[in-house]
Formats: sequence, structure tokens, C-alpha cells
Amino acid sequence: ELSFLVFFALGFAFLRIDGLARNSKQQKKQWVENPQPRVFDARLRKTIEAEAASGKQDAVLKAWCVGRSSAPTPPELMKPVVQALLDVEPEVAANEIVEHLQRHAVALSNSRIACGVLDVVARAGQVRTMEELWEAFQKDLHIKPTYQMYEM
Repeated sequence: ELSFLVFFALGFAFLRIDGLARNSKQQKKQWVENPQPRVFDARLRKTIEAEAASGKQDAVLKAWCVGRSSAPTPPELMKPVVQALLDVEPEVAANEIVEHLQRHAVALSNSRIACGVLDVVARAGQVRTMEELWEAFQKDLHIKPTYQMYEM
């Protein structure tokens, strides 16, 4: 009975140490593979909000083009940006949106963003663009449709 108790304690201690070592390696690996996304420039954010409020879609698009490659667009700015794209460059809007979402997939490839984008496109009446985005969200970005997306 004493030997059983000793071997049980040793086995338990070995498994605990092995489990802790494995968890720390996985946490380090996750930190390296998934770095924190950059934050969108505050000056550009204010510019986009001000220009969208005043109805200057060209200026919204210019400000977004400056900051889109360096950081993901915040969710609250996606609607004015998508509206500006649809108003100024409707034929390339779907490609621009999908390209931006792919570039910043860690932060933007989710159903919340997809619903917001589809909502703006649906309100604009751009059926072809909406179909292109629907396909790209599922095939390219692997965003699973939600019931909110089906309602659009």
C-alpha cells in the first residue's frame, strides 16, 4: 500500500509538471502567431466621421485609403466607408471590401462586420454587389452565415 501511494504521488506530480510545461509552450506559440492588431489612426477616424457627417464621400474614401493598409477599420467606421465606396466606386466596392477584410482577417473576418457591410449594401440597393460579397464572405473569408445575415 505504501508503494502504491508513492508511485501514485510521483505519477500525479509528473503529469502536473508535464501539463504546465505544455500550456506555457502553447501560450507562447499563440502570442507569436496571433499578434495584436494595430489600432486605426485616431486622426483618420475623426476625419472619416466628420466627412461622412457632412456627406463628402470622396473625402471619406481618401482618408480610408490612407489608413486601410496599416490597420483594420473599426466596426463603427465600416458603414460610412462602405457607403462611400458604393457611392464613389460601386463597380470595385466588393473587391475593395473583401481585400481589406482578408488583409485584416484576425480583426475583421466575423459575422458582425459581415452583417454591417451587407446592411449598407442592401440599403443602397446594390443587389449584384451584395451577391458578390455574400459569396466572398463564405468562400474566401470562411464566415459562416448567421440568421442576421440571412435577413439582409
